[in-house]
Amino acid sequence: MQDNKLPVHYIILFLYLIVAFFLNTNLRITLNVLFCLFCNFFYYDNRKKTINTQDIYFIISLICAAIGSLVPIWRHLQVGLVIEMLISILMLMFILLCLKSKTQYLFLGTNWGLVLGIFLIVLSLIYFTNHFLPYINDLNAPLAVIFVFILGFIFIITLIRAVNDTNYYQFFFGVCLIISSCIVAAFSIYHNTFALNNYFEDALAMSGIFFLTNGMLKNTTQLQSSGSYQQHHRNFSILYFLKKIF
Repeated sequence: MQDNKLPVHYIILFLYLIVAFFLNTNLRITLNVLFCLFCNFFYYDNRKKTINTQDIYFIISLICAAIGSLVPIWRHLQVGLVIEMLISILMLMFILLCLKSKTQYLFLGTNWGLVLGIFLIVLSLIYFTNHFLPYINDLNAPLAVIFVFILGFIFIITLIRAVNDTNYYQFFFGVCLIISSCIVAAFSIYHNTFALNNYFEDALAMSGIFFLTNGMLKNTTQLQSSGSYQQHHRNFSILYFLKKIF
C-alpha cells in the first residue's frame, strides 16, 4: 500500500461522518453506496498488480455491501427485509472465504482466545433468542439465525487471528463495528428504539467497512511481502480437526 493513499482514505471517512450527519435518509443511503464503492476502488487500486483469490472474495463482499446499502429504503416492506438479510449473508460468506488460506487454519490460535470467542457468541445467541427472535417473522427467522451464526463465526476467527497477529487488529475492529451496526439495526426494526434508517447505524456500518478494507489490505500486503503466512503460535485449538474442511 502506498503511504500517501492511506491518509486520503482516513480523510474520506472523516468527511463522510460529517456530511452524512446533515443529510436526509435517501441522500445518506446514496452516500453509503458511494462510500462502499470508493473502498472497493481503494482496495483494488492497491492490489491490482498482485491480486489473488482472497482479494477477489473481499472485493465481491464490498460490492455486496454497496448493494446492501441501497436495500434499507425498502426495509419497511417484508420482501425488502428478506432481500437485505440475503445480501448481508452473502457479504458475510465472502468475508469468511477471504479469511481462508492453505497454510493458516481458521481456528489457529491460543486456547483462551477460542474460549473467550465461544463464550461471547453463546451469550450473543442467548440475547438474540430472548430479545429479538419472538418478534421476527417466521419467514425471516431462519435467515436471522444464519446471519447471527455466520457473523459470530467471523468474530471468533478474527478475534483469534488478532491475538496471534497484529495485522488483524483493524480487521477485527471493523468486524466489531459491523456487529454494532447490526445491533442498532435490530433495535430499529424490531423494537423501534431508533428511527428505521438512522445516522448511527450507517456511521457504524461504513466505519466497519473502512476498517475491514484497511485491515484486509494491510494483512494481504504484509503476508505477500513476507512470502508466506507467518504462524506465530502453532498452538492449535480443539477444533484443529476442522483443517480438513477449511
